Amino acid sequence: MTELMISKDSETLNMLGFQELVTGNKFILMKENFAKAVRELRYWQQNPTANNFHSMLYNLICKADERNKTKLLTGFPDEMTAYLLWYKSTSSDDFFKEWAYLEGKSEQ
Repeated sequence: MTELMISKDSETLNMLGFQELVTGNKFILMKENFAKAVRELRYWQQNPTANNFHSMLYNLICKADERNKTKLLTGFPDEMTAYLLWYKSTSSDDFFKEWAYLEGKSEQ
């Protein structure tokens, strides 16, 4: 199975559009929900032993094969999209800087 890859496709005031690059499937996420997933991803990165739901979910995503990542994208689109974009970024700092505007602030 081909590696799951996501790219940002569009953006409106309240929504973000993404496309899964292998299949071409497009999907829309609410900015507020995606921002929460990015915050949870940052928390997971800063607290690798945390055992809250989202931290455990990100640990599971790391262990999933491509078939199961595709299933997780269906069930947890915000978290999987955040994870995939973070995983493919050049650095964690770059990823979090890129998406900081979702929280109405920029990082220096």
